Amino acid sequence: MEQSVKQMLKLIEEGGDSFEEKAEMYNRKRPELVAHVEEFYRMYQSLAERCDHLTGELFKSNPSILQAQVTLDQKLGVHRSSHQSVNMDSPLSSGSASSELSLKEGAESFSSSSSSDSESESITSSINRYLGPPSNGDGKGLQTMLPSMKEKLQVTEDKDADCIPKVGTHASYEELLGKITEYSQKLEFSEEEIARLNCELKKNESATGTLQAQLESAWREIKMQEANLELEKRQVLELQKQTAELENRVSESDHKICMLKEELEETKKRLMGSEEDNEKLKYELTNEISVVKHQLEDQRALAVMLETQLQDSIIKHMAFVSDHDHEVESLNAALHNAQENFSLERAQLQSDISSLSEQVVLLDTRVEEWKAKVMEMKSLHEAQETVLQGEIDQLKAELSERGDIVQALNKNLDALKLTYDMLMAEKDELSARVDTLIADVNSWDNQIQQLEDHLRQLRIERVELIAGTESARKLVDELSWRVKELEREVERQRVVISDGAEEKREAIRQLCFSLEHYRSGYQELRQAFIGHKRLPILAS
Repeated sequence: MEQSVKQMLKLIEEGGDSFEEKAEMYNRKRPELVAHVEEFYRMYQSLAERCDHLTGELFKSNPSILQAQVTLDQKLGVHRSSHQSVNMDSPLSSGSASSELSLKEGAESFSSSSSSDSESESITSSINRYLGPPSNGDGKGLQTMLPSMKEKLQVTEDKDADCIPKVGTHASYEELLGKITEYSQKLEFSEEEIARLNCELKKNESATGTLQAQLESAWREIKMQEANLELEKRQVLELQKQTAELENRVSESDHKICMLKEELEETKKRLMGSEEDNEKLKYELTNEISVVKHQLEDQRALAVMLETQLQDSIIKHMAFVSDHDHEVESLNAALHNAQENFSLERAQLQSDISSLSEQVVLLDTRVEEWKAKVMEMKSLHEAQETVLQGEIDQLKAELSERGDIVQALNKNLDALKLTYDMLMAEKDELSARVDTLIADVNSWDNQIQQLEDHLRQLRIERVELIAGTESARKLVDELSWRVKELEREVERQRVVISDGAEEKREAIRQLCFSLEHYRSGYQELRQAFIGHKRLPILAS
């Protein structure tokens, strides 16, 4: 048992650096811990069977104890019968630890017998005081059996009243000395049994310490779970903040998209205005060119007309040359003047034509410049429109992706909230169970302390019994009465031990179920945490 306890403590104390390593080590060591618990239960069963066997052999080896009950009942009378009924009404223990304590106290009460009525009453009251609370079924059974047992006790007392003279006449001093020697041997045997039970009690105390260590480790695990839950809460808050920031950025992106669309509309309007200006300039330039061409044609027609008039006048004046020389000279002067005017007008027309040609060239260059500007503005507009459309598509893709991320985070948040509520419920359940176990451990400690006090009291009574032995008849009567009490007590303890064994089996099954449930809850939390860690990696 000590080796098993050491191995179990070693398995409990070993742990990993991180929470995941501890969980893996727990899953790996859980079968060994369950095996150790089952081994402790088998040891407890074998110990209970040995105790029952020794008790049966003790009563089989002492048949004279039952016959000595006759004188004891005659001596005690109605007063002792009332004590027996009180002892039968006293509750039985439902737990396994209380059953073992009651069995030990019964054996020690058998070994540490007293000679006087006051001592027997004090021992009986101490036995009744150390018995635990009854189970429901055993208490009802004892209450139904109590009237019939009282009737049998009354009949036995009536029979014992007739048998007292026979026992008194046939008893001898040698027989009493033999019985005293036999009882001394039984007393030594009981002391050895008490020592052995003390050793087992110490082992059980060590097992109790182990259970206390397990409780502390369970408390540490609960605190770690609470720390992990706090970490999950902080992460959820950070995710909520990130979600709010993403929503703000999405709204800002929508605002930017609206502004870019407005700028695009303004650019389109400006481009349309520039195209209209170009059309106006083209129309004005065409009108100016047509006007200049018309003027040039008018000047040419005027020159042709002047030339024709000049030829006509020359022909007319040549006819009158001979007659009119003076007129010829005047006409020559007029012709010279007309030629000069014509040359001046022609030069003026040539200068006008050259200036108009320069204006046409200038207007052509301006038209080409405007065409180049229009083409450049179109290309710039197309480039801006392409860039803006790409940005709009990218922002829409980011918006849809962030919407998916927000939905996934909301789902993950709901799952984490549900897991948190489940873990809090399990934590409350485990806390209640831990409080129950702590109360049981405290009650066991109190019972162990009471048992030690009772053992010291029994040792003192044994020393007083050895030092101050009184008459053999009182000793035989007292021991026979004690044997009868112990028979009834052993019968009670057998029922209690069987009930306690069944309750321990049920408690172990419940503990295994709770461990399995706790492990499954931890696996769900671990999977949720791993899934939560993968989402930021995929988002990045």
